[in-house]
Amino acid sequence: MGLLKTSLGPLAVNLGVAHSYDCIGTQSWVREGSSTNIGCGTLKRGCGTPSHLSSEGIRLKVIDLTQAFSLDLLVHTPHSGTHVDAPAYLFRNGKTIDQFGPDALFKDAVLLDLTHTKPGEQIDDEDLEAAEEEAGLGVREGEAVILYTGWGDAEQNDQQYPFLSANGAEYLEFKRVGAVGVDTPNLDSPQSRGCPAHAALLRNEILVLENLCNLSQVEQERFRMIALPLRMKGACSPVRAVAIVD
Repeated sequence: MGLLKTSLGPLAVNLGVAHSYDCIGTQSWVREGSSTNIGCGTLKRGCGTPSHLSSEGIRLKVIDLTQAFSLDLLVHTPHSGTHVDAPAYLFRNGKTIDQFGPDALFKDAVLLDLTHTKPGEQIDDEDLEAAEEEAGLGVREGEAVILYTGWGDAEQNDQQYPFLSANGAEYLEFKRVGAVGVDTPNLDSPQSRGCPAHAALLRNEILVLENLCNLSQVEQERFRMIALPLRMKGACSPVRAVAIVD
């Protein structure tokens, strides 16, 4: 962790939903008093569980109490909780999670405020441009774009949520962004066929982060994001997402 001790800034904000177990506490590489743990303590329906998954999609249980150490069994559906989708999610010969280096999700990020968007409404290219203009900034090549809809902040989340349209995704692909994240269970509409927003991004190896939460606690538009996945040969993986702000 030596690199992180010198490169992370003074304040860390955790953006990830915990995967059915209590959130991990303050990390040793963050200065005392500078870390805010903001993930959900448990995963439940309405807290980032897509409708096509059972609420039993993530389970953690102790399987041996006779040992001096904890021996647990984790059964996990990667699309539950905060996670990242790789090209293999949609494309047979697409890259899997393990084929991306750590820098793929350890990068500069920009937060676009789209909280005016209502559940079930699409976010298109004009909405993204308007959010850039409102914030007085422009999306930069290579940075992660985080779409803040406010859906992840709600106590009782509606199963309808804002989603990115195909032309919205194509706009971000045209901008050559490094990753796209959102605080909803799915970047696409649950009624869409073929996941057009995912497809536009993943075919260009732009990773998709879903189920981010508490973006309201990130108090500046630009920050440093860490969302490291497990090093696994799979189409998606859970992540521990953290925002580092000055």
